[in-house]
Amino acid sequence: MNYLIILRGINVGGNKKVPMAELKELFARIGYPGAQTLLASGNIIFSSKKKVDLQRIEQEFEKHFGFTSVMTLRTEEEINKVLEDNLLSGVAEAKSIKKYITFIDSKAVQQNIDDLNSLAEGVKVVSKPGQDIYWYLDSEMVPKTVKIMEALDRIFGKIITTRNLNTVQKISNLIQKL
Repeated sequence: MNYLIILRGINVGGNKKVPMAELKELFARIGYPGAQTLLASGNIIFSSKKKVDLQRIEQEFEKHFGFTSVMTLRTEEEINKVLEDNLLSGVAEAKSIKKYITFIDSKAVQQNIDDLNSLAEGVKVVSKPGQDIYWYLDSEMVPKTVKIMEALDRIFGKIITTRNLNTVQKISNLIQKL
């Protein structure tokens, strides 16, 4: 089975530096050879015939890199479902429109969508209870995505991670090639 682990908050602003080659080597050493990364933001794709031991991966990551990172695990099927369910497919394409998916860890509590929609003018959240959060913003109205990310952190805690919809599509394309 093919998997994706999304790491939160690495290689951002020069903090929590994780070279992708080292990350791949770590995965090979702990039993997941052939792992591939996409971008430096911490998207690692790999195959495994056995059940993935996320707790062990987190422990080995901390031991190797000296800090922790929230890790969200998804199967290839789950990533494909995120794209298939794409609740943003009806959103008009424009240069200023940025589309995102916030992956919710199973420990997070789904909040009221109305609360999320009040984050800022120019931000719209489209989601269903129990699902990852699909949202978009108009960068002409909301120039700093980081403020939205901080608001999501306040609502859900730091057990979520967000990716641009284009990145999720690239992940899906790569994971299908494993």
